[in-house]
Amino acid sequence: MAENAGPEGLKGENSQNTSKKGESAMSSDEKEQKRVTRREFVRGAAVGAAGVAAAGVLASCTPEVVKETVEVPVEVIKEVPVEVIKEVEVKSWLPEKWDQETDVVVVGSGMAGFCAAIEAKRAGADVIVVDKNFYPGGNTLLCAGNTILGGTHVQAAAGMEDSPEWWYEETMEVGDQRAQKDLLAVYTKKGEEFLTWYESLGMEWKPFETPETPGDYMTVRRGHSPAASENYPGTRGFALEIVLYQEIQKLGIPVLLNTKMTRIIREPNGPVLGIETVAEGKTINFKARKAVVLGCGGFKGNVQMRMAWDPRMDDELGAGGTPYVETTGEGLMAAVDIGAGTTDMSFVCELRVRWGTLTYQLWEPPALTTIGTTGSAGLRIRDFSRLILVKDDGNRYVDEGAPSANPEDLFFQAYLNLRERPRNVWAVVDADGAEALGFTRDQFENPEPKVTPALYPGCVAVADSIQDLAISMGISSTGLGATISRFNGFVDAGEDADFGKPMPMYKIVKPPFFGVKLLVLAHDQMAGLRANTRAQVLERSNQIANQFTPIDDEPVIPHLYAAGECVGGYYGTTRGHGKVGVCGIWGRIAGQNAAKETSLA
Repeated sequence: MAENAGPEGLKGENSQNTSKKGESAMSSDEKEQKRVTRREFVRGAAVGAAGVAAAGVLASCTPEVVKETVEVPVEVIKEVPVEVIKEVEVKSWLPEKWDQETDVVVVGSGMAGFCAAIEAKRAGADVIVVDKNFYPGGNTLLCAGNTILGGTHVQAAAGMEDSPEWWYEETMEVGDQRAQKDLLAVYTKKGEEFLTWYESLGMEWKPFETPETPGDYMTVRRGHSPAASENYPGTRGFALEIVLYQEIQKLGIPVLLNTKMTRIIREPNGPVLGIETVAEGKTINFKARKAVVLGCGGFKGNVQMRMAWDPRMDDELGAGGTPYVETTGEGLMAAVDIGAGTTDMSFVCELRVRWGTLTYQLWEPPALTTIGTTGSAGLRIRDFSRLILVKDDGNRYVDEGAPSANPEDLFFQAYLNLRERPRNVWAVVDADGAEALGFTRDQFENPEPKVTPALYPGCVAVADSIQDLAISMGISSTGLGATISRFNGFVDAGEDADFGKPMPMYKIVKPPFFGVKLLVLAHDQMAGLRANTRAQVLERSNQIANQFTPIDDEPVIPHLYAAGECVGGYYGTTRGHGKVGVCGIWGRIAGQNAAKETSLA
């Protein structure tokens, strides 16, 4: 908008003839009223007379202009040049000011975000990382550190035979053929490259001691874990994250914590220019000259968003990372708000189980100097022949066979499909079963949420009679007594006539009796933003157009990239028990390509 536009500022080529018509017949007051400046026009537009822009938008975006509301005659507004209207419309989406400016803004400081930041910085871009949490690392810091990679020198050193092609085929099979093929093809070709890249940062990998033993839901072991080393603390995800953080510090990349992204700022139908954040109640706008990279995790901890896609995934489910990490999906929704496409959203996430607890892992106190006991919260149950699972009415409802990671598994489907609310599901064993499983009476009578195994009051019960146990668990004592009697009969008969549970099975007869509550968790996101093989976020418009287009030919949102758990389509239904490899590989790809973008002045 012209800084010095005066009363004549509205007179463009398209308005001069109209403005002069009938002017001689006007009084001097009428002529003066007609001489509105561009600034006065904006004030008038704020009351909605011209319908150019909403008052709230103008007030928030141009406070130095909109000082008051002024009535402007309709006939005057009609004479406003088109270029003035366009100028107001175009600027309505801009923030008042850019508080900080850099080449690449990375949202999230976990595996995907830090890998993107390192690669962008090494490629010559200035980089800033923002994260809403009070510590860097996100779920990577708390994960098991199982890095799924195939065709690596670590496998070869153990005498294992593997290849990217084999890895691709098995991952596709494990994921029920629901992985996005182009993305999976890129990922599975970069295993060895990623492994050696991490080694260049100081990582040492634990050798495979029993290479003949399959694992990770595949026929070949591919889960690479950090070995103990003086280069970093721990041997799990904590080690993976600290190695990245050390490189971030070495490169001098600012990491701004407690800084929550609230909006992605995109020019209408154009490129992404930056992000809006809130830190300590203050709005801070970051301009990204080259790109914004989203490495901000998924929405598994957002109950409302989970239930929007699968109403069964209500607030009775826990979530991986809780209470230490907020995986609430703001980044994904911010991208959707500016036109991003999504993929496989009806398939929300993988599920996991914990027993006798309300949390997935324990990390006390939460600090970068404290290694979390990842995955160790709750009692471990590996021998399901020793127990029965009962619901609120005391009846069994499923074959108690060990649950897999696949939410399509009947174990999880049976739980999600229970009609009773709340879902009050318990594993029940007798004294012999408790001994076989390593349960102790003291653990059950004195649960400690902040001490391993992080047992919670109300989630474990022990009693010398079935009736007292049922009362402690809050289930029907009559129903539980009848169920145990019926199950013991199946053990004598050598056949489970209700659910076909395989032998061996064991009677529940010897006191004391133990109950352990089941917690089902939303564990790892499978759904998310739609991205191509360059990690560019794709426009939703192509999905609306209802036409097939190869993923790398789909229209993109310029200057917006995404990697990690906020992106969908990497694996399909199951990820093979390890996600950090895919997050790191795609984070590197996103950072490399973001740094190549032409700078927006």
